[in-house]
Amino acid sequence: MNSFKNMFFKHTVLTIYLVVFVFLCLGVFITSGLIYFSMLFYFISSLVLFYFIGNKLSSKINQINTNLFAFFANSKLLITIIILLFVGHLVSINGLPAFECFDITHLSKAVELRKGITTRAHPIWNYISSINIKALIPFAIVLFWHKEQKLYYWIVIFVGCLYAFTLMQKSHILAIFIPMIIVCVYEKKWLQLIQYSIPIIVVIGTLVYVTNPQIRGGIDDLSKNKNNKTTEIKKENIVVVVVKSLSKRVFITPGEMVSEWFRCIPTKKPFLKGNGYSFISKIKNEEFHDYALELYPLIRPKMAERNIQGRVNVASFMREYSNFGVLGLIFSAFITAAFFLFIEFVYKGSDIKIKLALNLFLVFLLSSGSLSTLLLSGGWFFLILLYVLFKKQLDAC
Repeated sequence: MNSFKNMFFKHTVLTIYLVVFVFLCLGVFITSGLIYFSMLFYFISSLVLFYFIGNKLSSKINQINTNLFAFFANSKLLITIIILLFVGHLVSINGLPAFECFDITHLSKAVELRKGITTRAHPIWNYISSINIKALIPFAIVLFWHKEQKLYYWIVIFVGCLYAFTLMQKSHILAIFIPMIIVCVYEKKWLQLIQYSIPIIVVIGTLVYVTNPQIRGGIDDLSKNKNNKTTEIKKENIVVVVVKSLSKRVFITPGEMVSEWFRCIPTKKPFLKGNGYSFISKIKNEEFHDYALELYPLIRPKMAERNIQGRVNVASFMREYSNFGVLGLIFSAFITAAFFLFIEFVYKGSDIKIKLALNLFLVFLLSSGSLSTLLLSGGWFFLILLYVLFKKQLDAC
């Protein structure tokens, strides 16, 4: 037990990822048995090897001198940027979509409104809003809580809740509060955990009410078999259905997607040889392929038959596999190990709960998303940057 604890404190990110990888393997095993475990072994053994070689070589590197960034480490500047970006985005989408939904009486119109939010402003605003919601706001909540700046703390929480509700995305409110939830769990402050759960429940519950006009006496013009649907819900307790669905999504689906990608590549779809990266395909002057879209009809044929388009996102290392096969898995292991070492270097000497709060959930998301996506639109890069800027203040508290 002590050896695992020491491993956790010295190599936090790698330890978390190894736990995530075990669950990933479980999903693969349930879906396809042991057939793809050799591929998984190539990746994970290479990752561990590269990590500890890199750890040995980088052990003597000095910490970052955060004094160089002292000018930007300003609480007033941070909260001002958050509010300005929030207001700017609302102006760009010309209103408050969620509040507009109150006047809609048909489910199809509510779905159309929700899907159309991203097209109401310049695409750059979608990226900016993602950074604000997934990086700036959750970091600010952690920072102001840590520094006991209560006024700023409550202002950011209010802005975050309003923002998440306005954009009609349930995942946004989770992204905002997950860092503080992690802190509460780590410190075993269960009462505070309940307090942070309340705004999440309120926002998600209100969004369900707003985006489903049939609940408010409107018309569900999308369901063809309403009676059958009602019967199914009565057969099984709704709580059981939700728990089963979430459990499958968290513990089984990521591994299932890995199995499906292995099944389809290269048997049904060829290795992309670099054309799965837009910048490489442009250099080669060849067509770019997004297998997350192109594999959807092969992995979800019943949905495709109904002309439903979707994405089959998968663990980060599968993107390199889809381009370069086994060599791609080894290359992905090298990049992942280097990134984990970089995080450990940045957070060297930091409070373990802060490191966990700002990284744990994103490490978990590597089981169903690419590292590059999480770094940019997922906000991970900006969380790291913000920590570097405010490192001295966080460590001093």
